[in-house]
Amino acid sequence: MKSYINAAKFMLNSMPAHMIFFVTARCNAKCKHCFYWKEIDNADAKKELSIDEVRKISKSMGHVKILSLTGGEPFMRNDLADIARIFYLRNNLHHLVVHTNGILKDRIVDFSKRVLKECPDMSLAVSFSIDDFEKFHDKNRGVPGIFKKVLEAVDSLQELRSRHKNFEVDVTTAVSHFNYPRMKKLMNYVREELPVDGHHIEVVRGNTREKKARAITPQQFRKIINYLRKTWTKEKRKADYPFASFRQVVDVLTPEIEMETMIKNRMILPCKAGKTVIVLGEYGDVFPCELLNKSFGNVRDYKYSMKKLLFSKNAKSLKRWIVSSKCFCTWGCAVSNNIIFNLRAYPRIIRKWLSLKIKN
Repeated sequence: MKSYINAAKFMLNSMPAHMIFFVTARCNAKCKHCFYWKEIDNADAKKELSIDEVRKISKSMGHVKILSLTGGEPFMRNDLADIARIFYLRNNLHHLVVHTNGILKDRIVDFSKRVLKECPDMSLAVSFSIDDFEKFHDKNRGVPGIFKKVLEAVDSLQELRSRHKNFEVDVTTAVSHFNYPRMKKLMNYVREELPVDGHHIEVVRGNTREKKARAITPQQFRKIINYLRKTWTKEKRKADYPFASFRQVVDVLTPEIEMETMIKNRMILPCKAGKTVIVLGEYGDVFPCELLNKSFGNVRDYKYSMKKLLFSKNAKSLKRWIVSSKCFCTWGCAVSNNIIFNLRAYPRIIRKWLSLKIKN
């Protein structure tokens, strides 16, 4: 019953139900395809939002359905579990996702143990970035041995994964010029060899550290998505909540919409960025999305009231601009929210759900 109540809150909440929180710009890798590299190169831990500031921000928000913690490398912060606990207790957080490069294995394990213990009614997903096979992955990330570290980190979470139905271990891959030739083999490897629950495919985006990373055509990405359609199977473990299959369908539809956006070079579904999903930067700036370099303002200037900031004159103006300009991009979080919150997308969701149900 609680899951259905949370779902209703998600749809009716006047505040964004999905927040991406860049907890730090610090990172222990230098990825060629990173769109956040300028912030990473100029990271300043002293300016980051403190845990007390995070608590004040959380207090100003309503129900938060999904919280994504990212960076930089989020595990560079040693208070990540405290951040998770704050949103769990104050905002009835239902689903937490943490994106990591996998280098800091011990911190990842300790975080997962603590969060699963202190937030028992919340689902937790740790998503590891795996772009390629060992030689190429290490080169792309600029860290010798990082591929082996990722595999060790994935393996270290298996005992927890076996005991907790609300815990997922996933892989996320950004398709770029550097890994495109091996993507099909990599997808097979992740699906058949790694003990993970899902493999999320994104297309590289933004102003990447190395411009060549973006040299992938819509036709190349379409081949990857078509292969995903053919090989997609249900996740290895049955998720323990009623809308699990719906979420899985959205996970499959999201890269398909990204592909259509690349090919048609226009908005496919009206963008909900800034309304259903927001981005909180490590220094307090709030954005409608990761790629649009337009800020609603800094939450510190609004006495940490997210509600006052999001309903400010500047924020309202920017939201109207997103609608009137028919702003579009291939940012996966925005695309998935556009699918969920658009009634026009539901016939497509149902068709996809039925096709996958028959297939499996």
